[in-house]
Amino acid sequence: MSTANPTAAHDLGPGEQGGKSLLSFLLVVIPLALIAVCLASKFGIIDLPNSVRVSLIFVLLVSLMMVGMPISIALGLTVLAFLFTLTTVPMDSVALKLFTGIEKFEIMAIPFF
Repeated sequence: MSTANPTAAHDLGPGEQGGKSLLSFLLVVIPLALIAVCLASKFGIIDLPNSVRVSLIFVLLVSLMMVGMPISIALGLTVLAFLFTLTTVPMDSVALKLFTGIEKFEIMAIPFF
């Protein structure tokens, strides 16, 4: 008769658990590092060409989705990060455009879908 613990087969070994924690750490650090690069570009610490800015925003979107964030929130955060850090658009016009855009009935069908 075996007295083995039935949950012992599901336990992760030290090597497997370390790899999993490293992956979860990287999934959190990568979006934060990308936002830090965007902020550094905004304040003139580093100068980024337009092609790097586009790829940076795309990588930010993919990394936010890899973290497990819903696509709509990942898209919204990526757009906001782009607007606030990599453009010179006034924040008043962004807020005005957001609130005037929700007045259209057809556009409201998209988030409610």
